[in-house]
Amino acid sequence: MNTNAFKKLIKEKAGLAFDKSLSNLLTDEISTRMQAVGITQTELYYKHVVNDPQEFCKLLNLLTVNETYFFREPAYIKIFSENLIPTLLRQKNFPIKILSAGCSTGEEPYTLAIALHDKYGQGFRNLFSIYGVDLDSDVILQAQQGCYPQTSFRTMNPKFTAHYFNANEKHYTIKTVIKESVQFQTLNLLAKKFPHHLSDFDIIFYRNVSIYFDENIQKQIFTRLAEILLPSGFLIVSATETLSHDYSMLKLIELDGIFLYHKPAFMEKIRVSPQIPTQNRIDRTKQPSLKARAMHTSTNKNLSTANYKKALVFAKTKKYQEALNMIEVGPDTKDALALKANILINLNEFVAAEKICDVLIQKDQLCMEAYFLLGLIAKYKDKSDQAVKKFKECIYLHDTNWLAHYYLADIYKSRGESERAAHQYQIVIKLLQKAGFEKHGLSFFPFSFSKDQMMHLCKINLDGLNAKGE
Repeated sequence: MNTNAFKKLIKEKAGLAFDKSLSNLLTDEISTRMQAVGITQTELYYKHVVNDPQEFCKLLNLLTVNETYFFREPAYIKIFSENLIPTLLRQKNFPIKILSAGCSTGEEPYTLAIALHDKYGQGFRNLFSIYGVDLDSDVILQAQQGCYPQTSFRTMNPKFTAHYFNANEKHYTIKTVIKESVQFQTLNLLAKKFPHHLSDFDIIFYRNVSIYFDENIQKQIFTRLAEILLPSGFLIVSATETLSHDYSMLKLIELDGIFLYHKPAFMEKIRVSPQIPTQNRIDRTKQPSLKARAMHTSTNKNLSTANYKKALVFAKTKKYQEALNMIEVGPDTKDALALKANILINLNEFVAAEKICDVLIQKDQLCMEAYFLLGLIAKYKDKSDQAVKKFKECIYLHDTNWLAHYYLADIYKSRGESERAAHQYQIVIKLLQKAGFEKHGLSFFPFSFSKDQMMHLCKINLDGLNAKGE
C-alpha cells in the first residue's frame, strides 16, 4: 500500500512527522478504516478522507499515542502552584487563564486544577480559568468523562487520589468540583485561527507533545503559542524539550532548578512567521526521507575535513538540513555518523538515530557517543531504566562526560532517588570546575546555557535535595 499521499495530507493538516513505527501504524489503520467504511480501493479511501473531515479525524485519532498520567514531572507542578501562580496573582486581575496544549485524556489540566484547589480551596474557580485542548477528539471525550485506570496515578500522592476521585474496582472518576473547573475542546495547534476564547493566556503547558512534529512544525506551533501568551506569561515544556525550543522568541529563565519560557511585559506581540512560498519549498516527494538519508551509505569515500567542519557549523546554528546535506557527500565515518545521529535526535527522528547508533557500536563497541545518544533517546521516550543503563555505559567509557552525569541526576531526581541524584549533581559541578564546559567528549551537542548557568542549576537542585533530606 502506497501511503505517501496520506502522509503528506496528515502532515499538512496536523503536522505529524512519520518515523518507521508511525508509518507502519498508518498502513494498518488505513486498512482498519477502509474496512469500517466499506471501501476496498486505497485511492477511493484517500478521496473519502480528503472530502470528509470526520473521517480524517477518525484516522488521525488512531495514529496519536496518548501516554500520560497525573502529576507527571511533579517539579513543574510545584513551580506552577508555588511560584508562578502567586507571582501572577500579585500582578493582575482575575481570572488567570491557563492552557494545557496537547492535553490528551486530561490528566495534565486536571492535575493543575487539583494543585490549585489544594492551595486555594473551593473559591479557586473564581481565580482561575483552565482549558485543555487536543487534536484527538476521542481523547477529549475521555477527558470530559473524567474516568481513569490505576495506571494514571503512578506518581500521584495517594491523599489526592482519595480526596478528588471516586473509586470502584477498576476505575477512578474525578469529582465534580475538579471536573467542572476544566473546559475541554478539540483544537489543531496548526489551525490558521484559534477561537477567540483560546487566547490571552497567562500560563501555557506544552509538554511531551512536540515529539510528534518535525523542526519546522515545532517552530510554527511554538510561535503560535507564544503569540497567544500574554505579556508577563509563562510557557512550560518538558525537561527534555526545553533547549530544543529556544528560538529566542521568549526569554529562557530558571526558577528553582527548572527552565521555562517567560514573555517579558515589554515584549511586542509576536506574529506568526509567514509561510514559505510554495516555489521555495523543498519538494519532499522528490527527495529521500530523513531516515533514508540517515542510513544511506555514500559511495564517495572522501569526506573532507572542510566539509565536516561546515556540517558542524550548520548543526551548531540549527541549520540541520544543510548539515545533513553536507555530511552525505562523504563516507560513514565515526564522526559523520555521530553528528548525523545527533542531528536526527534534534529533529525527533529517533528510529533513524537509534539505527545509526547501533551501526556505530557495531563498528566500535567502545563508542561512548553512541551509548550517550541512545540514553538521550530513551530519556526522551520516558524509558528511564533504559536511559540509566545507557548513560552508565557512556560514563564507564568516558567518566568526564558531565552531560551523562547530569542526565542521570535528572532521572534520579524525577524518580525520588535523592541520594543518587545529589551524588551525580556533585560530580557535574566538580567536572565543570576541573575539566571545563566543552570536555564532554561528544562531537556535537547544542547548548542554550553557559557553564555558570549549569553549575548554578546543579547547586540549586542540590540545595533542594539536601533540604528534603533534613
